[in-house]
Parts: sequence; C-alpha cells; structure tokens
Amino acid sequence: MSRTQFSQRLILEGPDLVRVHLRGDLDAVEQKQGEVILDINRSGNWVRGFEIVGGFVPFSISKAVSPFNPVRPNAENVALAGTATYDPEADAAFFYLEYAPDFGQLTPQEQAYMKVVSHSVSPTALFGLDDSGGVVWIKIPIADAGPANQFLRLLRK
Repeated sequence: MSRTQFSQRLILEGPDLVRVHLRGDLDAVEQKQGEVILDINRSGNWVRGFEIVGGFVPFSISKAVSPFNPVRPNAENVALAGTATYDPEADAAFFYLEYAPDFGQLTPQEQAYMKVVSHSVSPTALFGLDDSGGVVWIKIPIADAGPANQFLRLLRK
C-alpha cells in the first residue's frame, strides 16, 4: 500500500491553541478529547510530528489514520513529511509534519541538531473526526510549551 500525503495547515486559533488541519477543507462531524504526544527539541521547537496511541484516546486509532494509507513503521521506511505510519501491535500512529521552507536553508549539521528530540509532552487535545472515524484536524493546547512563535517556528504553516 502506498502512502497518501496529507495537507498540513497549522492555524494559531489563540495564543495557546493551535489547530493542525490534515485534510483540506473537510469538516469534522464528531469531536473527541484525548492525549497526543508532541516531540520538542532543546530550543523549545515542535519537531517531527505527533503520535496518537490507543488507550489515550476514546476512538479507534486504526480508523483515525486509515484515510492517510499509513505504512508500518520499520527501519527501511524513511519518515516522509506529510505522511503517517501505523503500528497495529502498539495501536499507535505517527504523523510526520513538514518543516518550514527556511528550515532547508540551514546547514545539514544545524538541521540535524534542530531535529534532536529533547523531551515530549502529552497535552489533552480535541480531535475532529469524519463520519468514518478518520482524523480531519486536531486542536492542541500549547500554553505549557512556551511562546507559540517559538514552539511552531520550524514547521510549515
């Protein structure tokens, strides 16, 4: 199965709330709360993407990620920005976000340094789902992550 790239759009809906819209202008028909895992580097920037783990959300991870044709994570898979992976044994999905265009202007050493995960946070987010249970968007509170401009600096809006 080939991967389907999602349409990433980050919208700051307030000083402490970001919406990650993944599926164009599609509207959600259902909303559910649950935890999402975000990776953060030493500079306080959000890196890589986000993870959703079964047991931390009140919906099916398999259904939530199915519109993106995820692949199983393994050593041969290269994490492609704009795509998702799903591990059925762990019941976990990871969405790889795209970096901002100016990230590509950094040297390879600077890019590698900025991508190093220092720690993760697990805020309670609001998930917008379609009528089949697929994720449309996620609203994530970021108050504890520091200033929004610093937190979102590396990612394509």
